[in-house]
Amino acid sequence: MILEDFWNFLLNVYEQTIVRKQMKSSKEAFPHRGKVPKGRKGEYILQFLSPHPSFGHLPPVGEGLLAGLHLFPHNCLFINVQQKTPKVFPVLKQFGDELMQKLVIYLPADLGHPECVLVGDSSHIQQVSADALANVAESSQVIVIVPSEEILLTSVKLPKMNRSRIAEALPYALEEQIIHDVETMHFVPGEMQADGSLPVAIVAREKMQAWLDKLKSLNVQPDILMPSIFALPLEDDTWTIVLHDMALVRMHAFQGFSCDITNLNEILSIALSSTSIIPAGIHVYNHRQHAAVLNTVVNAREEMRDERQFIADLAKHASALPAINLLQGMYKAKKTRFPEMKKIWKVTGMLTAAWLVLLFLYPVISLFILNLRLNGMNAGIEEIYKRYFPQATNMTAPKLRMEGKLQGYTAYANEGKWLMLIATLGKGMTETRGINLNRLDLQQDKLTLQLSATSADDFAKLTDYLTQQGLSVKQQSVNLAAESRVNAVITVE
Repeated sequence: MILEDFWNFLLNVYEQTIVRKQMKSSKEAFPHRGKVPKGRKGEYILQFLSPHPSFGHLPPVGEGLLAGLHLFPHNCLFINVQQKTPKVFPVLKQFGDELMQKLVIYLPADLGHPECVLVGDSSHIQQVSADALANVAESSQVIVIVPSEEILLTSVKLPKMNRSRIAEALPYALEEQIIHDVETMHFVPGEMQADGSLPVAIVAREKMQAWLDKLKSLNVQPDILMPSIFALPLEDDTWTIVLHDMALVRMHAFQGFSCDITNLNEILSIALSSTSIIPAGIHVYNHRQHAAVLNTVVNAREEMRDERQFIADLAKHASALPAINLLQGMYKAKKTRFPEMKKIWKVTGMLTAAWLVLLFLYPVISLFILNLRLNGMNAGIEEIYKRYFPQATNMTAPKLRMEGKLQGYTAYANEGKWLMLIATLGKGMTETRGINLNRLDLQQDKLTLQLSATSADDFAKLTDYLTQQGLSVKQQSVNLAAESRVNAVITVE
């Protein structure tokens, strides 16, 4: 399975490379996965992480900037950037965000079983099972909605400064609005507004960690963690109220609160009396079975909704409207947007680990095999040693002792050879009665014989006999002695 994923990844990269080569001009490059240089005109290829049916149209923000949409394999989209403008990069980024499917997860207050839906093109909603949640999250933008009753939404005015300085200044600027120790709270700034105010969300770090731990147990890494207030519809000059287990009230883009439904009239009256801008109306989305009774000076319009549509309604607005992402600072999302690259790195890591294991085990296994063979050889040597030295209790200098034993056997063998030569010579002289042995010398691996015979024919008979026995006979000298006898010296080998 791992090798198959690795091979599919290589084919993916190869096909994308071919697409780039087919469309690449001499001057313009085709960056991968939407990495478009800011402000540059030209032709680019974007790759999105999940299939999406809306590749055939331009986003409204791209009118006048983008043209020539064309779909290629593996979710590659060809885009022609018509104008040289710094707006190109944010336009393409927004376009990519619009095309990517969104997984919306609603975490209940008791951190029980979360409800999950997948938002596709044209706000198409489908339920996601717990078994498929981790796989869907890997290739989607994950938006997590958390209970607003755990979060304080407020605003503050600060001098102009960068984001890091703002993050440092917020605890001191807002410490009078909270009753807890600022060191235990997480302060999250939004975007600076036109009137100079800065919306801020404040939540306990303990609660943030509990939410993240719950998501980790589900194998989900979020991209956005937002209060449920920001998943409510936003209407001009109108406050929005959603009734479910709790009452959610969205007053403006970054203002709202959550409370018990029984206390809604009192808290709503306080909010209306303290706001500087009275809304023209209140739109109530009621997901309960009975109508709500609001006692307010503002005209309220109630819309009854199916209780089962509560999560789906939140999901439709979760990414379409302004919100404050709680994943900032120490909780900033570090989710990779390259799941295929994550797979290839995983495969590469596993192959590297396997190679290192083999690299370590190879000499260990080789040493083990050699030790087995060495032990077998030592056992064989010991067996042979005890066979020839049965009285020995241990092996002492086995090589020297075996060499001495071998030399002894060699000496015995040589003595036996000369005895056999003498025996053969004696038998030949017995059969040739006219020959007498006067002297015998054993020197340099040969016998030297001094013989006397009655005639030369007797010597010939003895020589022929010894030759027939496979011996080498050489006559050195012959002379005539007294009494008509013939003396001769021969060598036998």
